[in-house]
Amino acid sequence: MGFDVGRFDFNIGRPGFGKKDIAAARGQGASEYQLRQLYQRAGREGIFRGNKHAQEIQRNAPRPEWNYGGHGYWGFGMKDVNAIGDLDTVKRHRDWAVQNRLNIGSGVSDWISGEERKVWQAKQDELMQQMMIEQQQEMPGSQTGARNINNYSATGLQTPRPEGWDLNTGGTSAAFGRGKPKPKTAGSLAINSVTL
Repeated sequence: MGFDVGRFDFNIGRPGFGKKDIAAARGQGASEYQLRQLYQRAGREGIFRGNKHAQEIQRNAPRPEWNYGGHGYWGFGMKDVNAIGDLDTVKRHRDWAVQNRLNIGSGVSDWISGEERKVWQAKQDELMQQMMIEQQQEMPGSQTGARNINNYSATGLQTPRPEGWDLNTGGTSAAFGRGKPKPKTAGSLAINSVTL
């Protein structure tokens, strides 16, 4: 864990937020943006910050798009993530926080990984669906045995077969011989004596 804006003690040097406080914070590893956060915290707590050193921090320290002290603590944590909500914006603000040495709360990386997995899975699902559609379009016909009418099968897919072509070979009567005349046999029952 890096520099903690919320735990910094302003009682270094003269009362208020001034030159010695800034030097001490830098010595403890504070980034320029964290010095701006100290300036903001001093204002919230009613600590004097009207000297030229504090005003210099106010003028020159980086100004982010996101107020890192506005949700939760002074770093970037799950309260920030929940307030932002969308993956790309969270990643952009997290990256800015890392570049400016802010503390990144536990759970932020896991949330980003989880959202990236969801995005990846959605892309995979979309790709599979597109592949299935393309496979269906490449199939030559429905193979239902129904007659084609104007080169369209029973499922409505256009087929390359000529009009009138039929995959049905005659149905069960032709396939299993049910259309053949029955052999003539005597009305008696034939019994094989060997099988008795």
